[in-house]
Amino acid sequence: MFRLAPFIALITLLPLPLSANQEGVDQAMIAAEKYLNDLLADTDRPSRVAIRHPDRRLTLNTCAEQPLASANLPLTRMGKVNVKVSCDGPEQWSIYLPTEIAQRVNLWIASGNIARNSVITRADIKKDPRWLERLPTGALMDPDKIIGMQARQPLQLGKVIKQRQLRRPLLVLKGQRHSAAVQLPGFMITAEVIALEDGADGDTIKVRNAKTEKLLWAKVGDNGHLHIN
Repeated sequence: MFRLAPFIALITLLPLPLSANQEGVDQAMIAAEKYLNDLLADTDRPSRVAIRHPDRRLTLNTCAEQPLASANLPLTRMGKVNVKVSCDGPEQWSIYLPTEIAQRVNLWIASGNIARNSVITRADIKKDPRWLERLPTGALMDPDKIIGMQARQPLQLGKVIKQRQLRRPLLVLKGQRHSAAVQLPGFMITAEVIALEDGADGDTIKVRNAKTEKLLWAKVGDNGHLHIN
């Protein structure tokens, strides 16, 4: 159990007799930790729970039975949560314990500086395990979603690689001339076109017929070939 700096807890309780002590607080901490650890036991990544200990001046009577813990569901696997712990015995107290849940996640960072438009290889990235309460926006944890992608911008050594920084490799560049296959009823012909947009595998881009100057839409194939329906 991790204990952080003291704070003043938000509590709801009945007037306490003079015999009140710290035992109830300890029971509440134990109940909250067990509750969260049980809920997090089925996660596929290691988790850890940090429950803030109430102000040392706070006292709660010993609960005759094990206190009950609960939290607003669905419980997130990372971040902040308030756990309510209640004693339903003669003492009848309840307390809210602010808690932070962290998970051990594998982020991927650049193992060196990566130039813009470079296609990323396995050697360009390395695993960076971290305990986090929140994932960086757009951070990728699957290396297969990084390898083979193209850098939209320069990526710096040691920086976390994010989805918005990547794109599928461009196979067609704006202004290039290409031979496009044109499907007609019963047969196929080819026509020379000029790309008016960049395109990756699977993209549909605007092109212009180099001879007639007619504007057309072409789909980019995995080998950079263009197909016009």
